[in-house]
Amino acid sequence: MVAIYFAVLMAFLQPPFASGTSNAAWAKGAMPLRSCANPSAPGAGHLPSPDRAVVIDMECDEGEALKLRVTALGRTHSVALRDGSAELLWAPNSRVFVINGAESGYAGLFVDVFHIEPNRVRRQAIDRQVQADMVSQFPPCKAAGAAETCKTIETHPEFNVSAIAWTGASSTIILVAEVPCSSAYGGIMCQVRGYEVRAVNGQIVREMSPRQLKREYQPHMAWQLRIPDAPKYRQR
Repeated sequence: MVAIYFAVLMAFLQPPFASGTSNAAWAKGAMPLRSCANPSAPGAGHLPSPDRAVVIDMECDEGEALKLRVTALGRTHSVALRDGSAELLWAPNSRVFVINGAESGYAGLFVDVFHIEPNRVRRQAIDRQVQADMVSQFPPCKAAGAAETCKTIETHPEFNVSAIAWTGASSTIILVAEVPCSSAYGGIMCQVRGYEVRAVNGQIVREMSPRQLKREYQPHMAWQLRIPDAPKYRQR
């Protein structure tokens, strides 16, 4: 995921988003969102579902916070998004969508899932199990050169997570998880794993090594996944 950082940083400095999917940052099939801070910049402000039964329109409040107006089943709902929300990826069944975003140019990459229900649009965080598994796979306090904050990282992990594809007839999502490329993570920085998780609750269905992830899902990524070097841990 290293190659993505430049694209994300540029998105904050000079939003390059255009309609269509060619400028998506994470999922190649996603629709980039227009920037509230720069309304004249190109970007998608009208986001119909694949079956055209649901319409999403982007709106900005006075504080330049991004919201989505979701019209479905004869009702309209206003959905607030996190700061840094950047692209929307519809599920093929047109009843669920994913928002990818980033809090900064190298860390804070996040994913939220929104389920369209008869009387509401329900937001679902699906990375809790993935975050816990990443801590297990790459123990922060065992990393060579780990910072004093490693205990906090183990207790409250905030690894980068992004969605790249829907699978299982819209029931599961492919996520890419990465240890931020920061020296604070010592010898585990930039490590990557792939996960297939259930959209309804984030339960992990399958894990993938970087090589498996690249082999199976590179066509769905808007960047070229780099296979990281092996993690480095403290000598006992």
